[in-house]
Amino acid sequence: IHQTPGEIEKALRAYEATWNTLDSNHEVWEKVNYRQSLERELNILSRLYGFVLRGQLVFLLLKFLEANPLITESLGIKHVLVDEYQDLNYCDQQAITRFEEAGAELFVVGDDDQCIYQFRHAYPEGIREFIHTRPGAGDYQLTVCHRCPKPIVELGNSLIGWEKGRLHKRNQAWENNAKGDIHV
Repeated sequence: IHQTPGEIEKALRAYEATWNTLDSNHEVWEKVNYRQSLERELNILSRLYGFVLRGQLVFLLLKFLEANPLITESLGIKHVLVDEYQDLNYCDQQAITRFEEAGAELFVVGDDDQCIYQFRHAYPEGIREFIHTRPGAGDYQLTVCHRCPKPIVELGNSLIGWEKGRLHKRNQAWENNAKGDIHV
């Protein structure tokens, strides 16, 4: 491969997109014109030196759990607690689902308005759909902000209200918060 280190790094991030999204034909990866040779060389190096790329770890875990469902059950994991669920990508969420399928109870916390891991292909739809795809799941909303003054919370509500697909919620400032001013 005759690419600059920056081009290789960009291509590796595109390759990671295939694992994060579980889409082997991810549009970002499809744009890399030397993807087959890069993948072939990475596979050779990986076998030779026995390494795994960091972005591939959860993907390999998911594939292992899918291929060995009895192992997942034999682990005896009873509870899985996940914070910032909105920042997990589709692959991360599917790996967690394998533990749920083996009998673990899930407790996930997150806010689709706070999804900040787009570089990892975060999948906020996972938290948006969570209670609809799991019968008996509860939804416990925390809508009172104890940190921000009322004008900031109101401005935040007006900005995030435009996000398509977001869960409907209206935050409010705690009555004892400082007054606060906004200056533009």
